[in-house]
Amino acid sequence: MYRLIKLFTLFTFMPIVYGQQLVLTDSITLDVSDSYTFYQADIFNSFYFVSQKDNSLLKYDKNSNNKYILQNFDSLKKLFIVNPLFLVVLDKFNNILDFYDDKLISTQDRISIFSNQIINPELIYVKNNRSLLYFDELKSESFIQYDYRVQKDIISSNALPHELLENYIKKDIYSSKQSKFILLKSKEFSNESNNYKIVKQNNKNVYTYDIPHLDIYGWNEQNFYWINKDFLYYYDFENAPIQIRLPMVGGKYYILNKYLFLWKSKVMYLYKIETE
Repeated sequence: MYRLIKLFTLFTFMPIVYGQQLVLTDSITLDVSDSYTFYQADIFNSFYFVSQKDNSLLKYDKNSNNKYILQNFDSLKKLFIVNPLFLVVLDKFNNILDFYDDKLISTQDRISIFSNQIINPELIYVKNNRSLLYFDELKSESFIQYDYRVQKDIISSNALPHELLENYIKKDIYSSKQSKFILLKSKEFSNESNNYKIVKQNNKNVYTYDIPHLDIYGWNEQNFYWINKDFLYYYDFENAPIQIRLPMVGGKYYILNKYLFLWKSKVMYLYKIETE
């Protein structure tokens, strides 16, 4: 027991900070087919949309007003914007990585990963042009950095305490420069308790944060955000989470560098988080 306490420091936070607001800075009408729904944005303010009807990914470049389309992009594919010039698509069914440039043109041969391993594809995060992070839930219960160029594990983190993970479904992972994160969902949903848990691992320390409910969520460097009902919650893992009332109900939301992208009726609204 002493060793466990020494290696892992567990914290749970729940206070909420107010006094922030969303200020509209820009809006743009986009000529996008009704079959497309908003998916992501990048730091150059390019917008990505997906169509389940056409099984395609559409990129809209705000600066040039150009559109680029990637075919055969369905619900079994996941996009990682490593940077606006280097995009990676994970085929979650076949464990294949495809690589594209800013115009959604293939730049290199696809790579098969985990040929001799069983890895939950939801627990994979592509970090850069050489490595990815995955969570080994079947064996070590730890984060592992994997070089997909040579198909070899590089670095393993300390295992997370089993008692922290039990009774939870592992939903998603994320990696920043300093930390690794996993989102957990309770196996028994309740209206009276916290149904989600974020676990942050930094060196040998482990921090946890409980969330009652969330409808939409996302990661952004050292931040986690989620939307529940009429409110946006923004958490930097250092200070208490910020609660901000949403300006309107949109069809889709995305957070990037303290900006909220809100997609509604073919208009993209850009809000900035500011102190009142």
